[in-house]
Amino acid sequence: MKGLKVGEARRALELVDGLLCRLVPGGGLAWLSSGWQALRGEGRALPDTFAGLHIDEDADAARAMLDQLWRTGAVSGVLLRMVDAAGGLRWLRWSARTDGTAAYGTAVDVTEERARALRYREARDMLGLAVDIAQLGQWRLGLADGVLWWSPQTFRIHGLPDDSPQPDVDAAIGFYHPDDRGRVTAAVDAALATGAPYSFELRLLRADGEERQVRSRGIAVRDASQRISAIVGTFQDVTDERRVERELRDTERLASMSTLANGIAHEINNPLQYLQANLELLEGVVDQLAAGAAPAKVTAARRMLDDCMKGADQVRTIVSELRAFMQGPRDDKNAELIDVRGPIRTALSMTRAQLRAVARVVESHAPVPRVMAINSELIQVVVNLLGNAAHSLGSAGGGTIRVASHAAPDGRVIVEVEDDGPGVPPALRTRIFEPYFTTKPLGIGHGLGLHVCRGIVESHSGTLSLHAEPGRTIFRISLPPGEAAPPAQAAPGGRPRVLVVDDDELVSRSIAMMLDKGCATVVLHDPAEALRHLQREHFDAVVSDVMMPGMTGWELAMRADAAVPGTSARFLLVSGAAPDEYRPPGAPALAFLEKPFRLRELRARVGEILEAGGHTPAWR
Repeated sequence: MKGLKVGEARRALELVDGLLCRLVPGGGLAWLSSGWQALRGEGRALPDTFAGLHIDEDADAARAMLDQLWRTGAVSGVLLRMVDAAGGLRWLRWSARTDGTAAYGTAVDVTEERARALRYREARDMLGLAVDIAQLGQWRLGLADGVLWWSPQTFRIHGLPDDSPQPDVDAAIGFYHPDDRGRVTAAVDAALATGAPYSFELRLLRADGEERQVRSRGIAVRDASQRISAIVGTFQDVTDERRVERELRDTERLASMSTLANGIAHEINNPLQYLQANLELLEGVVDQLAAGAAPAKVTAARRMLDDCMKGADQVRTIVSELRAFMQGPRDDKNAELIDVRGPIRTALSMTRAQLRAVARVVESHAPVPRVMAINSELIQVVVNLLGNAAHSLGSAGGGTIRVASHAAPDGRVIVEVEDDGPGVPPALRTRIFEPYFTTKPLGIGHGLGLHVCRGIVESHSGTLSLHAEPGRTIFRISLPPGEAAPPAQAAPGGRPRVLVVDDDELVSRSIAMMLDKGCATVVLHDPAEALRHLQREHFDAVVSDVMMPGMTGWELAMRADAAVPGTSARFLLVSGAAPDEYRPPGAPALAFLEKPFRLRELRARVGEILEAGGHTPAWR
């Protein structure tokens, strides 16, 4: 040390806490600073050789370091291990220099630094492994240069080799289904403009042409000045996940049908019983009427006929509701604006026999906005909640099930199913939505009901929650309101004109008679002729059969709309088949009425079309 005598320099070095030493040729230690004693332990003697400072497994590496030191004059960055005072291993990073006769070395304890690096490397490897297991792609879009980067997994999701050239933004968006590209562009633009994160599931067309369902999430990244500099995100193929969810829903629907089968049979057999009895009695009355029976007989016959009509209506309603429940959705395009009271009414009808045995059902409904939903799926959810409420009450009976619907202050639509059974124990409240969890006896149900119900509600952007206390259980569905109906146009003068198209002359004539009051009806039996009329004349409503020779009602509506845009919105299709039985691919949903229908049903549906066009039907 410059300015210090040798003795002073030695005393100064003794005060240093660092790990210093003086080495002599041959590997001996001429001097060690006091820091070594503290690290090794006060009761342990310091070694005479450099290799002796370290564990036996590193002795050869220590000797190799000294060989290099004496050969080259300096070494640095050599990692060796020693045992500390507590018996643990410490990692030391050595540096040393020599003047040819002696050498001085210094060691830095890097144990914690190496532990942090190891934890970081393990976390990084685990993250990479998790990304691979989840098949999670990553991407980044820079704002300044517009450069898009994809990870190898993202290329695989798109059906491309890992080493494919990085795409530009337009090429990436081009992989989405043409009908979905607008949503992608809007989400990215909004994220760049506002920094808001986004998440959506859309259809992707892979390089091999296969269509897949993918989930894309993105979030804005800001620089030091808090300006948005990029968007980073993840990309995941959820096609198989959605398929499994659909299979779970189908499984639960079948399980529900097994539970409801006896009740449905009871509900159908009751009206069939008096329908059949009254018809048999009418056979004798008709014979008497033919022989000049008294007016009282005519009155009795009319009463029997009315009862038969009511019974037939009830059977028709039950069958229609059963078909709606069993059909299930083919895809999300089946969603439509519906009043939630419709699915509630259907679910109550289907479970009436089951509920009647254990509870009094109380309904409470307030006007609510319509929601965009799949009718059969909402029926499935409410049927499951009603079944659970009945199970909660047990077989003793005497309980109450309350079913309610109302609008929340924020506009969301609320549906509640409540029972006054024993309630859900606190220990089970966090598990009740888990798949395969059930409190029912072995062999009763699959434990999928509430899990599937929550998945259905969440797929409609809603929530399904449990509110429980002793003696009270409420399952609450919350759904966002759908689009508002367009305002009615001003009513034009003159009687509304209605075109009736059906190849069956008797059917078309009866429909015209039902609408004759207040409407000017035109009856045609040939759909091709009807198309010519629609191309040159205006009709305020069109009632058309679906199955007709040469052209279906769907095709008539689509071809008429192509000639005169907006015409299909005035169509009411009627058929004995299901609404979408003969629906062409890509055709929009149209108003539909199932045969057979009653006078009030036909007038109600035609009236809705006329009112949308500014007319008030005379029967309203």
